[in-house]
This record gives sequence, structure tokens and C-alpha cells, in this order.
Amino acid sequence: MSSWRKIMAVGCTHGPLICPVAAAAVVEFKRQFEPDVSLDLGDINDWAAFRTGAGAGDLDQDLVEDFAASKRWLEMYQPTHRCFGNHDNRVTKLSNHPNKIIRFAASALFNDLAEVDRENGTIVKPYRQRGGWHEFGGTLWGHGWMYNEQAIRDHAEAYGRCVIAHLHVPGTAIARNTEADQAWCVGMMGDPDKFGYAADRRNTLRWKHGMVWGYFSDTHSHLYLESWDCKHGEKEDVRWML
Repeated sequence: MSSWRKIMAVGCTHGPLICPVAAAAVVEFKRQFEPDVSLDLGDINDWAAFRTGAGAGDLDQDLVEDFAASKRWLEMYQPTHRCFGNHDNRVTKLSNHPNKIIRFAASALFNDLAEVDRENGTIVKPYRQRGGWHEFGGTLWGHGWMYNEQAIRDHAEAYGRCVIAHLHVPGTAIARNTEADQAWCVGMMGDPDKFGYAADRRNTLRWKHGMVWGYFSDTHSHLYLESWDCKHGEKEDVRWML
């Protein structure tokens, strides 16, 4: 087993919408597991104020609070690798906005987070269909693009063996191809009760915390999916995962 290394991945903290209980549990798991590779699969920020078509409630979101929450998360978790999610990508797109005020705010936040990544030594991938993936053990690791009832399966069919975030629903699925490629979704690190803008969506009833962890070599990986509900203030014991 000397050639096998340890890996773990989480995603979707969404800035101030993070669940501190789940975040603390994951950080403790990482301390005990001591992975060689730890990934954040995107949406460390919510950036509701930067959303296309943002209304009054979104525009009132505190960008400083959003940045501070994501900075704290990166300093706690210290991922070796991460990738931008669709929410994170809002500051990337707006860094070239024709409105100078918006452009300045987006660029400043983008650069400040990049500085945290430099301090952590984190390798970062952009939000892109082709260039937004890390590869370990014959598996692609990225945020994900599709959002539907069969999105995990659809990612397996589009990309092969992969691990994604994006959907907030932990799960796994097998592709309908001759390789029977498998895909996993890590779920979320956000607190579902904080997502007021999604409160009327039935699918949020399936949102849960989760992570993918396991072992990989140069060409293969053995991965495990864990998921659990937020304890709402109670301490979560992650020792059972090891």
C-alpha cells in the first residue's frame, strides 16, 4: 500500500451560509485522516449581490461578510487544491464589468482570495467545462455544471469517473456506457436553513452535508461517500468515518 495516497473533498460552503458545525467536523476529520490531497470543489462564496438579475434582497448582502467567511474557511481547511464554482465565478466575470465601481469591487475580492490561496499554497482551477478539473487516481475532481434529477449520472457520462459538488445532494451514480463510469456528489457544507432564496424549492429537502474520501494511486482510486444532517449546534463526531 506504500504507493497509495489519501484524498478528501468537500464543497459548497457559500460564504456566510456555511454550517460551522459541519465545517468543524470536516476540519477535525482532516486532522485525523492526514490526507495527501484535500480539495474544495467550489462555491466557497455565495456572492448573491453579484448575481445576474439580483434584486433588493440580494443587493443588500454584505460582501465583506461573504469574503470574511470564505477566508476563514480556507484558513481552517487549507485545501491543497480547489476550483471555482458558479457562485465563485461571479467575481471573475465582473472583474471586466463596464461599471468601474462593480469592476473594482469584484477585482479586489478576487485578488484578496487569490492571496489567501498563495499563502496556503493551494492550486486553483477556474470555472470551466474543460479546464476546471483536477485529476487524481484516474478521477476528475471539479465543481460540476449540470443541475437536474440525473445530474450525477450525466456528469459520469460526460466526463467519466468524477467527483463534483454543485448539487448540494450527496450521492453516487453509474454512467450508461460500456465503462460504467461512476460519479459522486459531495453534498454541501452550507446550512440548508440559511438558504432563504431556495426555501420554496422542494429539492432542498434532500440537501445534506457530505464528503468524499479515500485512497488513490497514479491510475486508480478507492473512494467513499459520507453524508450526515446538520446537528444545529451539537458537536459532530467524525471518528466513525475513519
